[in-house]
Amino acid sequence: MDMHTVADDLLELLASDKCNETNVLLGTLATFLETNASSAFEAARAAQVTNGSSPSPSESKVIREAIATHRRETASLEKIIADLRLDNRHLAKRGKDLGDELVATKEKLARIEEMYARSEDELIRTHASLIYTRRELKRKRER
Repeated sequence: MDMHTVADDLLELLASDKCNETNVLLGTLATFLETNASSAFEAARAAQVTNGSSPSPSESKVIREAIATHRRETASLEKIIADLRLDNRHLAKRGKDLGDELVATKEKLARIEEMYARSEDELIRTHASLIYTRRELKRKRER
């Protein structure tokens, strides 16, 4: 895999609203750049300065080590990106499930509140009917 592809994927992930591991990824990338990219850059620059002549054995060793480290770091970053994408999919599904549950709970609450209001109205009517019946009984007794 090309480093540009990994960098593009990493930038896309970092720019994503769903990314919650920005500091970890930036730390990993910074560590990679500090430990590997600088020595590879210096070796490549030294080779350019010598006008394209082949690098010395020590420079070749540095370049080979940087390439090997680059491959390991690339694989590590690709795994981190894959894990984050999987986590984001799980979080999106969990968010949708919780949203559906919230809607269902709100609908249930609305039904319960409606039943409560009807029960309260019925209680008021029953109480009013009871008061009316008591008054009627009292009037009949007084006659």
